[in-house]
Amino acid sequence: MNNIFRELRLKQHDEDFEPRNECQPTGARPGSLEKLFVITERVRLGQPLWHKYDECVLATISEEFEKATFINKVFREKRQDRKQREKL
Repeated sequence: MNNIFRELRLKQHDEDFEPRNECQPTGARPGSLEKLFVITERVRLGQPLWHKYDECVLATISEEFEKATFINKVFREKRQDRKQREKL
């Protein structure tokens, strides 16, 4: 999956982006990694970036730090597994 900026570039330009499809509301909090993934996916699918019923309570820094730490751990473990498989 690309990040939101790459997806917008693939759709030409952020100022020219016109949503083609409707989106479903998300419970992902604004400012969260999850919300960035949701918005990126919406762009990829040609959907509006926001829905009027999206979650509107901001994510706290500690919540996002915990998620980022977990995601980093998962990626590190996958990298180690891949390195071990390459050695075989």
